Amino acid sequence: MPRWEPHAKERLELAALDLYATRGYDATTIGDVAARAGVTSRTYFRYFPDKREVLFGGADELRDRISRSLRDAPADMPPLAAALHAMGACEDLYHPREHGRLRRRDAVIGTSGELQEREARKLASIAAVVAGGLVERGVDPDGARLVADLALVAFKRAARLWMDDPATPYAVLLHRAAAQARGVLTAQTRDAAMQ
Repeated sequence: MPRWEPHAKERLELAALDLYATRGYDATTIGDVAARAGVTSRTYFRYFPDKREVLFGGADELRDRISRSLRDAPADMPPLAAALHAMGACEDLYHPREHGRLRRRDAVIGTSGELQEREARKLASIAAVVAGGLVERGVDPDGARLVADLALVAFKRAARLWMDDPATPYAVLLHRAAAQARGVLTAQTRDAAMQ
């Protein structure tokens, strides 16, 4: 086997997704994934520290991109708008050509508590990045965390909407999801005030 395997990381990601979807996450070993990708287990560990991370590649880049986008948002942009602007930085990930892969990834994650926990940690780290960026913009820490959590709700809802409608641009779905969240909050506040 050659020392340098072209596109090994991408092949490992696709092999893992195929195997986890057909055999199941628990029934698939790192050796199985490496063999399917045509590389050694040693090569696998060059790219991923464990069996889960092959599904979560790019998480650091995503957090960095969201952080940069929040820093680049206009200074006078309100906190929630700035947080949504930052979440929109990942729009290119939600391209129609990625729909099948992301849908399969989502289905695989749904079959494993271990993967669901890892996904929740990834999302929490994104919310923490947004909250930290809002604090840097002068928002008080409690308010920053609340806004980041609301933006994360919109982020997750937009991803779910996109799974059902990949033809609609992610940015449109993100703002639609944020409007839905605001509508629910407004209705709940109004109902509570009337009681």
